[in-house]
Amino acid sequence: MYLLFREKNWAPAQYWSLPAGEKALVRAFLVRELEQREEAMRRRSPPR
Repeated sequence: MYLLFREKNWAPAQYWSLPAGEKALVRAFLVRELEQREEAMRRRSPPR
């Protein structure tokens, strides 16, 4: 949940106080964001 703290300015208590379903949704959104960031980095890097 470091990304929530670092990039989204969430306090850890904000995440931990969520109901289980909302935590799952937040995690799914974070996974999607990380996938998008990785894809963007791959597109920017020159082929080897």
